[in-house]
Amino acid sequence: MKKYFSFILTIIATAISLSLSSCSDWLELMPEDSTIEEEFWKNGNQVESVVRACYRYMQEDNLMQRIILWGELRSDEVQNGPSLSSAEAEIVNANVKSNNSWCNWASFYTVINYCNKVLEYAPSVRHLDANFSEATCNAYLAEAHTLRALCYFYLLRTFRDVPLVLESSKTDEYDYNVSNRDTLAWINYYHLPVSVTSFTSEAYPMINQENYVLDRMIEDLKLAKDYAATEWENEEENRGRVTRRAVEALLADYYLWRASVNHTIDAAKSEADYRECIALCNSILNQSADMEDVELAQGANLLQDVFYNGNSYESIFELNFTTNGYANNATSTLYGNTVKSRNPHLLAAVGLQTLFNQSKASSDEADYDFRSKDFFNPKDNRIFKYEGQTPPTEFNSRSATYTFRSSSSQANWIFYRLADIYLMKAEATAQIATTADEVSAVVTLCNKTYIRACTDNSDVRDSLDHATYASPSDAQRLVLEERQRELMFEGKRWFDLLRLARRNGSTTNSWQYIESRYDEDVTTIRNKMTSIEAWYLPIYLNETKINGNLRQNTYYESQDE
Repeated sequence: MKKYFSFILTIIATAISLSLSSCSDWLELMPEDSTIEEEFWKNGNQVESVVRACYRYMQEDNLMQRIILWGELRSDEVQNGPSLSSAEAEIVNANVKSNNSWCNWASFYTVINYCNKVLEYAPSVRHLDANFSEATCNAYLAEAHTLRALCYFYLLRTFRDVPLVLESSKTDEYDYNVSNRDTLAWINYYHLPVSVTSFTSEAYPMINQENYVLDRMIEDLKLAKDYAATEWENEEENRGRVTRRAVEALLADYYLWRASVNHTIDAAKSEADYRECIALCNSILNQSADMEDVELAQGANLLQDVFYNGNSYESIFELNFTTNGYANNATSTLYGNTVKSRNPHLLAAVGLQTLFNQSKASSDEADYDFRSKDFFNPKDNRIFKYEGQTPPTEFNSRSATYTFRSSSSQANWIFYRLADIYLMKAEATAQIATTADEVSAVVTLCNKTYIRACTDNSDVRDSLDHATYASPSDAQRLVLEERQRELMFEGKRWFDLLRLARRNGSTTNSWQYIESRYDEDVTTIRNKMTSIEAWYLPIYLNETKINGNLRQNTYYESQDE
């Protein structure tokens, strides 16, 4: 990993101006001498400039495209588009090897490195700048903790066992040969000498690397939650920078994931994590009700307000491209945009519209759920969410016109919005539901997003029927379906299916969803995907060559032979 961090040392964010109008206003080149870097940290403005650099490097195409592809490429809600690359096809067809460029995680560790710089240096600036208040410093530290945890969340869900790097790179000689397997996790956890190589004593029980990173990030987020800003100076920053609600949303997602990982291993711990997830979702919902600054958008305006304009009242945390002039090429490249002359790598899956035929009252409910026409074009299967500007007003019109964003228009990327909070709470509740009232509560939560997406015509407006989802397993299935209807193309579906597989301790049910993705070599691919390790990606070959402490996922050791 050392090679991939060395290039980071040639640049560091410095404060000339804190304006968001141009990234060049708060980024400039700086020598890679560690002594000069340490002399840089003298005032609060400089700290904020590096915090902003964390966001800036999340906007890089390399990172943004991976956020989308890692969460969508193999899912059941997309199909191959005309511009799908051979490297992407290898992943889809379960033929991925460790030399596949989409397995390169360097862009995430770049952001992690900047976060580590803030966490290391910012506290000392408090003693040098009398105007740099403790509250402001803590808010910046909370941002760094949260963005670092967000990067690790993508890495954990994509590779499972990943190196936990908690110190920044300072010189080319700094050693980043960090392990991603149990031995070093043991050493770190028990504060043992690095020379220790075996652990046979009952005093040192095994520490699983995945849980080790999960546990550390959860503790970091619990700390960040208490010190994060409740609001910033304007609405763009309230949605586009880390706030307490953003921390709580990510932390709830972490608890939901850890609960699923441990579901078949430690039932008591798993249930406790589900309840923590629910409590955090309740906190966000209660804050939103009290402050009246977060609410679900109306169905007819959902695409326009939330995904085209951005920074909507529904948003909790999104990556702002519209306010600083930096281009979001990832959505237009992968989802396509006719105005920008971009052919899609991914299209909406054939038959995706059938997801919206849930009404008891009518088999034509897809005609009345705005998501069925606004999130994608059912005629040519082009994905419209994010790159769309104006959807057609008619349902099922053969002459429907879809107008895409202009060349100068950029889509923000949404990490969390209020709909996600309702559905995370619904999923956690469904997992611990034992009574009819608890199951009914799950349906009520799903109806929050389902009903708002329907037209306001009382003759056709309908809700999910509580009687149809009477058992806990019915409720669990409902949540998975409604998450797909609501959150499709937001980089979440593959992780939802992987979370299901981890919860079940088997890929059987998850495979049933993605089997429709394939029309050739189905048996071969199914056999490969029976291994849960095949649902993760291999560690990039160049990383394992450079870092002798990295161990390839067992499944891919044989695949690379």
